[in-house]
Amino acid sequence: MPLPNWHTARIKQPGRFVRIRVLWSRQGIMGRGGSLKTNPRGGSKIQAIWFKATKWTVARAKKWLREHKYKWLEFEKATGKK
Repeated sequence: MPLPNWHTARIKQPGRFVRIRVLWSRQGIMGRGGSLKTNPRGGSKIQAIWFKATKWTVARAKKWLREHKYKWLEFEKATGKK
């Protein structure tokens, strides 16, 4: 689902998680994820990374993902709509 103000990179399918929450946030980037259903007591894994559209272009966000070795299942550009 595209968001109005955030470009989003889905790293893993959300249905694989017990619960999804914000794991970290800095410089207009937010990492969201949690424990996997297959290992609920295990450490948190990234489900998606969001990039604030006012600070990040699509090209720059994808470059950041590649530099940090994230492979995304899909990438959605912010819609800009309210």
